[in-house]
Amino acid sequence: AYWAIPEPYTNLSVEEIKSQIEITDYMTMKGAATTAATEEDQDPEQVYKRRPGASMGGREESPKNKADREALESYANKLISLEGVVALTGGQKTSPLEITEREPGKYEIWLCADKNQKRRPCRYRVLLLYEGAKGKGDTLFTRDNVVRFWGVMLGEQRYRLKLNEGYSYKRYPKVRVIDLEVIK
Repeated sequence: AYWAIPEPYTNLSVEEIKSQIEITDYMTMKGAATTAATEEDQDPEQVYKRRPGASMGGREESPKNKADREALESYANKLISLEGVVALTGGQKTSPLEITEREPGKYEIWLCADKNQKRRPCRYRVLLLYEGAKGKGDTLFTRDNVVRFWGVMLGEQRYRLKLNEGYSYKRYPKVRVIDLEVIK
């Protein structure tokens, strides 16, 4: 189910999906790139396992956190198309690309959709679930590639950011990619 294309879109052609895109600008997605929790709120080992709305470290989520989560959830099953560069795993320009091949040919790719795609670290991320060539790992794309994708919003994915005084967790869109092209 993790890699499945949501039901309303399974029988549509790529051209039909591209003609029905609803989200083309990251900045229109309310709740995206917002703080999801701090290290005090959440055990780092549980960051991907927490149920939406569950208490964090014995405390209920704040009204702002709840509003941001619900806002981003409202985009689930909407069609989206953005372009960007594959994010780096670290802040150095020699850091590897943030691509993980979970199963042969099934990739999790953190895309940086910042207008200024040179920003380190990336502020506006999207987790892409993408099926491609098997065995490429983080060499699937190069750091110079700019890609455009078309896909279906699945919900949120949390990402842990290292701060001077600990960690913070951000909420980003998670998308099942239907088509992707390298622009350059």
